[in-house]
Amino acid sequence: LLAWSIRLHRPDFVVSGHMHHQPYHGDFHARLGKTWCFNPGCPPATKVSQATAPNHIIVDLEKGEATWDAAPEAGTVRTLRTVRLNE
Repeated sequence: LLAWSIRLHRPDFVVSGHMHHQPYHGDFHARLGKTWCFNPGCPPATKVSQATAPNHIIVDLEKGEATWDAAPEAGTVRTLRTVRLNE
């Protein structure tokens, strides 16, 4: 249903948190046609208490990039991954 709605309305961006662990076991972004789909996910239960901020995605239209800032799956360093939006 979501894919149908995206194809029908063709938004530039869609942000969803439905698949909680996806960014840790896949990627925080995907493309459906020209629409960028983002999922900040949720840290594993054992890491939630160590998170200094909730998982989030920063979309910088000037730089043309999106960065996933997330609690670590292991260790104490936050995870940062960036994708170029013009790819």
